[in-house]
Amino acid sequence: MNLLKVIKIDIVNILKNPILVLYNTIYPLILIGLFGFIANGNYGGEGVTSYDYYGITMIIFTVLYIALTASNTFMEKKVKKGNVRLIYSPTSKTIIFLSKIFSTFIFASVLFTIILIIEKYILGINLGGENFIYIIVLLISFNLLMCSFGSSMCCIFKSEEVTNKFLSPINMLLALLGGLFFPVDSLGKTVEKLSYISPVKWISECIFKIIYDKDFSMFVPTIAICIGSSLIFIILCQITFKPEEYI
Repeated sequence: MNLLKVIKIDIVNILKNPILVLYNTIYPLILIGLFGFIANGNYGGEGVTSYDYYGITMIIFTVLYIALTASNTFMEKKVKKGNVRLIYSPTSKTIIFLSKIFSTFIFASVLFTIILIIEKYILGINLGGENFIYIIVLLISFNLLMCSFGSSMCCIFKSEEVTNKFLSPINMLLALLGGLFFPVDSLGKTVEKLSYISPVKWISECIFKIIYDKDFSMFVPTIAICIGSSLIFIILCQITFKPEEYI
């Protein structure tokens, strides 16, 4: 079975899961509204409203947790039977794990792009005006990284439950260090330096620089790091994914 056909099957399986669809559509909009309302006025002095801030950070947060969607696509019980049939068919192991990565990538990229369009044209959130496309490209590259990361962890742990238990606290730590819930730079130089451990920090800082300063200095390096890291995780999948252990 070729890669495109398997990707199509996997996308259909994702769309059949209402939890995944709601998490990647309604949930980020609720987070933006909730945090924007709670922090209303706290960012106005810098020309950034709370809704502008969380309109960006909560989308990054959603993309960060795409790693768990990739885990679900790979190991969730309802889809595992179909995946086992693939293993017994004349389909290479590379096609099997690549289909999980790319199906999740396509699913998430389409949905968060729609949300960004809603934010920009309906909610009036500042997404950089004519530089809007650069924000989308950054988030797409970050999405590829998280899909690859989540899938590689599945290949290592060989269990959706164990993978999710590992990814959830790791992702939350990355979100906190990246300043997705509140700016961390005001917490001191030590915390500020630690925050750069998180790729979330690079993405958010790059996006805010593009929107408010029209500064593209971080754009190409951030894209390169995301794509390079994605390739590393894909190679890790190739090394660690053993179909016979998946059954």
